[in-house]
Amino acid sequence: MHVNLSVWTRLLPVWALVCLCVPLHSAPKIRSAPWQVIGPGGGGALFEPTISPQDPGRVLVACDMTGAYITADAGESWRMFNLRGTVRFFVFDPLYANVIYAQSIGLWRTTDAARSWRLVYPSPADVTGVEMTGDHAGETIVTANGPAASLSALAIDPADSRVLYAAFRQGASYNLRMSLDWGKTWKALTDLAAGAQKIYVDPHSPHDDRTIYVLASTYILVRDRGKWQRRELPHGVDSLLDVSASFPERGGAPVMYAATATGIFVSDDGGISWRPSQLPGSSARIRAIAASPNHADIAYVSYGNLRKGLLGFGTGFFGVARTSDRGASWELVREESDHPAANIHDAWITEFFGPGYGANPLSLGVAPTDPNVVYSGDYGRVLRTTDGGKNWQAVYSTRIPDSTFSGRGLEATGSFGVHFDPFDPKRIFISYIDIGLFRSENGGQSWTTSTIGVPGAWRNTTYWMVFDPEVRGRA
Repeated sequence: MHVNLSVWTRLLPVWALVCLCVPLHSAPKIRSAPWQVIGPGGGGALFEPTISPQDPGRVLVACDMTGAYITADAGESWRMFNLRGTVRFFVFDPLYANVIYAQSIGLWRTTDAARSWRLVYPSPADVTGVEMTGDHAGETIVTANGPAASLSALAIDPADSRVLYAAFRQGASYNLRMSLDWGKTWKALTDLAAGAQKIYVDPHSPHDDRTIYVLASTYILVRDRGKWQRRELPHGVDSLLDVSASFPERGGAPVMYAATATGIFVSDDGGISWRPSQLPGSSARIRAIAASPNHADIAYVSYGNLRKGLLGFGTGFFGVARTSDRGASWELVREESDHPAANIHDAWITEFFGPGYGANPLSLGVAPTDPNVVYSGDYGRVLRTTDGGKNWQAVYSTRIPDSTFSGRGLEATGSFGVHFDPFDPKRIFISYIDIGLFRSENGGQSWTTSTIGVPGAWRNTTYWMVFDPEVRGRA
C-alpha cells in the first residue's frame, strides 16, 4: 500500500503532521488531553530502558505495541507518546537534558523532553509518502528517491551536540555517516560489513580527531588517529547477541562486555583481545548485557536456564547477574525459578501469572550517573533497582492496600473493549490481549484480574463480553 503525501496529510493526526513538516524551532507542543489513562499497568513486552545522563529519574522505555513512554519521576508516573512505529533505540543529548533522539520509522528528535518531536532523518522536505505492507500496519517512509535508509545505531559527540555519528542501512549496503549540523546533512565516513549495534565516541580523544568504536554483531570497527581498524570477535564466536562498552574515568581504551546466547566475554583493551567470563552455574542462556557507561568495572547481564551444582541438573534459574570487577566474578542479584524471589517487589504480574510470565529481562539500562540504578524491561513489566540489584521495585503499577492495583500510565498491551455492568456503573471490565480480563469496582481507579476459574489455556486473551440485562451478575 502506498499513500500519497497529500492523502497522508488528511489521515495523520494533526500533531504528527506538524512534527513532520515544520522547522525544529517552531515545532508545537502537544496539549495535555482531558483524558486519564486507566488500567492495571504493564502487560506487554517492554524494552530499551534508557536513563538520562543528567537526571537518573528521567527514563524512556519502548513497547512492542509501538508506544513509547517517558518518566520524569523515576517511574512513579509515565507519559506515552507515539512515533508511528516501534522505537529501536533512544539516545540522550549529553549536553542538553531535554534533547532526545529516537529511531522508529525514522530518526526523531525532541527538544522539550518528548512533548513534541520533529523528524530528523529522512528530511521532512524529502518525504513523499508512507508505505504500509502486511497486516500489522507497519509503516515505511518513502522519499523522492524511494524508501529511506534506516538507522541501527547513533552516537553524539560528548563535547559538541551538533556532531552525530550513525550507522545506516540502504538495502543490502551499510555505512557509517557523520553529521555536523544535528542531522540536517550527512556525509559518509566508511562502509560497514553489517549493521552496527552500538557506536561509542571516546570522550578523551581529540575533538578534531575523535576515536570511534562501531560495535557490530560480527566485528568491531575502530577509527584511531584517522585510520580504520577491524578487530575480531572472541575466538570461536561467529556472532554477538548483545554488546556494551564503558570508558574508564581516567582515559584509555573502553572496557567491552559482549554476550552470545551461551557465553559472556570481556575486553579490557577496546576489542583487541577477549577473555571469557563465567556465571556461577552452567548452561545459562544470555539475553542482554549492559555496562555502566561511566563505571567500567560494573555491568549487568540477563540470564535464563542457569543450572546449579556440579552436574548441572535441577531447576533452571533466570534473572539478572552483576559484576563489579570487570567480569572476574558475578553475583546473581535476581534469581527466580518456579517461586518468586524475595527481593522482587512486584505489583501484580508475579501474583497472577507467576514469575515466568515476565521472566528475565529483554533489555537492561544502567544509569550513567549511578551504576547502582538499573531499569529492566521484560515481557510484562519495568522493574527498577537503586541499590545495585539487592532489591527490585515494580514501576509499572502500584499496589493498593485492598490488594487491587493501579497503573502508572505505562499501559503496554492492547484491549478489545471496555464493558460496563448495567447494574453497577462503577463496575468496569477491560478485555485485554495477553493478560485476559480485568475488573474495577471503583470506576476505574484500581483493578484486579477477573480470570480466576478460566482454564489456563484460555486466560491469555479476552476478546469480548456481554451482560445479561435482566440478571444481575450474569455475564
